[in-house]
Amino acid sequence: LSVFEGSVLSSNRQVAVVRVPAVNYGGQPAQGLTSEAPLVQRFRQHDGRLYWHVVFANPDVVLSVNTTNARVGWPFRHLSYWEPEALRVNHYVDALGARGGPRVAAQFRHGEPARSLAAWAGEWLAELRDKRRALVLARVDRLALPLAVLGRHAALGGFGESVGEGASEGPLGDLETAVAEANASLSPVARVVLGLSGEAEVRRVEEALASAFRAADLDADASLGPGELRALALPEGWDAQLRRRDLHALGIYLHAWLAEDGDWEAARLLEALDVAPCDGAVSLEEWSR
Repeated sequence: LSVFEGSVLSSNRQVAVVRVPAVNYGGQPAQGLTSEAPLVQRFRQHDGRLYWHVVFANPDVVLSVNTTNARVGWPFRHLSYWEPEALRVNHYVDALGARGGPRVAAQFRHGEPARSLAAWAGEWLAELRDKRRALVLARVDRLALPLAVLGRHAALGGFGESVGEGASEGPLGDLETAVAEANASLSPVARVVLGLSGEAEVRRVEEALASAFRAADLDADASLGPGELRALALPEGWDAQLRRRDLHALGIYLHAWLAEDGDWEAARLLEALDVAPCDGAVSLEEWSR
């Protein structure tokens, strides 16, 4: 493609429309492949006949276009690019099932070696597909929890009087109000985790977490040992409780977590936080993560 762009599409040639050939692929799919495999891997039989089928056109200068050609004005021109081994269109006429029965399928009597286009193009397309799926899953992960929080608040009637009988802005206004109130009802650290915070709030949360970490690091060794982590989670005395207002303001109540698990020595909390490396202490990076 870089050669194609640098030669055929160079600006000094004033080429506005490039025609490329196509070849029909079909027949029986290759053995051992599922329907999830890219078409270039599944169908390697073709009819051996090349024909003009598709154009690359510059939309800024074309006057009209149809399915197989385009018209341009002076001084721009057409170019036919007949290098089928470098650039062509594979037309998979049997992609969704045989069309015309055995007689038509018999037309695809020329085979393409699996080690050629089917190998590198199939692997490339499969890799792109995996990346797209990963992006979709990541997007679902980012949205699922905020939507679940919103649904929970709606089910519990936690949005106040602005949603319900007194609402007058219609469904869209109700939803916007519900989303805004649900977001406002979340703690700062929850908003950061869910990706609902702006840069300023993210920075404030990170600074508050770092400040709490440094205050709990009594021996100043840049890590929280078991005793220091327990003292941070279960402060003793009124003054120590007041010093934990920074974490409470973020929506972090370590003592409540320990109470739910009966983890009064903070052993399981330490195990959960001590991840990289597992050295029996919690670093600032582990704590902030």
